[in-house]
Amino acid sequence: MAMKNSKDRYGSVSRIIHWLMALCIMSLLGVGIWMAGLPDDASNKMTVYMLHQSTGFLMLILVVVRVAWLVYTPAPALPDAVSVRDKRLTKTAKHAFYMLMVAVPLSGLLMTNYFGFSVDFYTLFKVPLLVEKSKELGGIFHELHEVFAFTLLGLLVLHVAGVIKHRRSGNPEEDVLPRMLGKK
Repeated sequence: MAMKNSKDRYGSVSRIIHWLMALCIMSLLGVGIWMAGLPDDASNKMTVYMLHQSTGFLMLILVVVRVAWLVYTPAPALPDAVSVRDKRLTKTAKHAFYMLMVAVPLSGLLMTNYFGFSVDFYTLFKVPLLVEKSKELGGIFHELHEVFAFTLLGLLVLHVAGVIKHRRSGNPEEDVLPRMLGKK
């Protein structure tokens, strides 16, 4: 099992990072939506927020690692069977994903900091405050965090739809999923 990406497939490191980030993103989105409805007096509210914030900070770390890894070993090109239009859409979506994978957790971190709290990373250490307390800016970053998160959710749906489209195209050369599953 090759660690590095090749010209036509993802290596094990890229696949592990991809699926770990996918799991984090889906968990963060689901828990974020759920925790927004928790009553203030819920006994588990602070634990849920701490886990959500910690996992969001982990996302920032994973994005940095992922980008560094891609600089070291670039992603394989899409198969020739994929249309030029779909290649452009994929490139645009990929750039949007990376921007949102930074914007969502960073806006959450700034929101938390502006409200006067630090992120307690899985109770291992506290992430230092980046900004001084400001309820007004905390509210702005709360709104940004929500908009970015729902935009990421929409992009995730489009990403999955694109994978399904190429998987069911009838042309096995268009099927990109096996490359991310380590089967091609």
